[in-house]
Amino acid sequence: MHNMALFGVKKSVVGGWSHFFAFFCALLLSSAAPVKSTMDATAFLRHELGNHEAQLSAIEERLENYEATGVALHQQLINMEYRVEQLQAYGTGCEKGLIRVEATAKALEVQIQQMYGQYKELMAAVAPIEQQQREQKEATASLRIALETLIEALQRDGEQPEHDKSYRVKAGDTLEKIAKAHQTTARAIKECNNMKSDRIVIGRKLCLP
Repeated sequence: MHNMALFGVKKSVVGGWSHFFAFFCALLLSSAAPVKSTMDATAFLRHELGNHEAQLSAIEERLENYEATGVALHQQLINMEYRVEQLQAYGTGCEKGLIRVEATAKALEVQIQQMYGQYKELMAAVAPIEQQQREQKEATASLRIALETLIEALQRDGEQPEHDKSYRVKAGDTLEKIAKAHQTTARAIKECNNMKSDRIVIGRKLCLP
């Protein structure tokens, strides 16, 4: 049952990410995406980011529930072992009592083994949830970076002055490649466009020095 639940969560997360990735790639591959489409993409990214954060919160809550159940099972295991020890000590003074105690102890040992098996299954179920939690955090971080990059691009496109020479970023472009093709430097392009990093977005219009 735990595995089926985990599969459902993973399928939902992967499906949402695939939808986002397809949409974002379609936008970025467009060589002349209008500002409205870019703003729509920003809204979509914010929405997807909210969904991923909500899913991450739900996964963390499930992980806490699993851990609490594991602690309870471990405590029950300790209590059962203590009862076995008590029964075994009590049965040493009487043979019939010892037989009854041994029978009870065996039954308790069976229960302990079953509970220990459940405990191990629970710990095994927690491991993929932790992995999924890490992946969800990475996906959320990627969404946040993409959103910040897009917002930064929008702000800079609105602020940058008009230049005679410009270039629109295409797939596979880097600042070094663009600078070399136009006999300039990556640093000069960054200064011309008020850029703080070398990260560029497909479809963005860069002024050339």
